Amino acid sequence: MARTIVVHSWDEALSEIDGAKVTIDGVPGTIKVEHRKRAWGIESKVIHHPSAAGKKTEAYKATKRKLGDDYVTDLTDGERLVEIMTARGFKFISADQWARQARRG
Repeated sequence: MARTIVVHSWDEALSEIDGAKVTIDGVPGTIKVEHRKRAWGIESKVIHHPSAAGKKTEAYKATKRKLGDDYVTDLTDGERLVEIMTARGFKFISADQWARQARRG
């Protein structure tokens, strides 16, 4: 049975997924969480960086030809990030469900 990952904040979730090895669209690579200081606070981006082997795949090469340069995939606001996290054992629950579970102990 796959493990369930329990986190209590988005920052914990990002820490858990940082460094994960995943394949996206046939391109293997590593997820990196990048933090940037902005005038309004800290911005976190979740980026898939293709590995050296990933850059040799036909899928990567085809996209690179279309874009004209090397590329990374921004997963920050996408459903793909949720899919990856779910596949790795994250279980998403609502705040109400969390509060009910907390009351039960």
